Amino acid sequence: MNFHLRHGAAVILGAVVLLAGCAETTPANVERPTVAEPGSDGDTLLSFDTNHWGAFHSKRFGLTLPVPEPKNWAVDDHSQRDLMVRHPKTRSFVQVYATTEPSLVNRQRCEERARALGIVPETAASKVTALKTVEDEATVGPGAYDTRIWVAIAPGATDKDPIVGHVFAFGGYVRKCLFFHFQTEVASARDESALSARLALVRTRVLGSVALDDFDSVPKENVRNVK
Repeated sequence: MNFHLRHGAAVILGAVVLLAGCAETTPANVERPTVAEPGSDGDTLLSFDTNHWGAFHSKRFGLTLPVPEPKNWAVDDHSQRDLMVRHPKTRSFVQVYATTEPSLVNRQRCEERARALGIVPETAASKVTALKTVEDEATVGPGAYDTRIWVAIAPGATDKDPIVGHVFAFGGYVRKCLFFHFQTEVASARDESALSARLALVRTRVLGSVALDDFDSVPKENVRNVK
């Protein structure tokens, strides 16, 4: 692992600790994000505006997802299998998927389920060496979900190449699986502090503040077919 990657990992972990103490400041009642048009590369921003928060409620998956800058995210909860929420100006997106399973599950089984469905990105599923782990822990949440949270970075070949960061969560509760994936990109190593801040923010105040509906809220179309 090169110097800039080791430094980036330390910055992320430090930012996670700092933001964890501020997580409760995310508003409980917030506005629904509106759809924004994608921006050009020249409009790329280094950080989110954390002074303004909103939330998108997905009836399909029975959860509420908080986001900073609610008007600048493009929400797609209908055209594909996953809930996709994109922030073009930071080259970021959040992907969420939930299922009801035929038998009891835990975080390991739900991670296996996500990989079997092909909803884990290829670089994370089959090219593990391309991702450098920053944080990997088992926790409880959202709600009572048994969850693995994995924060990882795909460094560029040189300091001048883009760096991609990921926050994954694989959660299991009784017969329900929840998959969360945040991906973001910066132009080069010179912006790795911005990447670290984004990952820490999403780890603590987005994923950490996901609110779940009632237990039976995941609709039948997301129930796994048993043959």
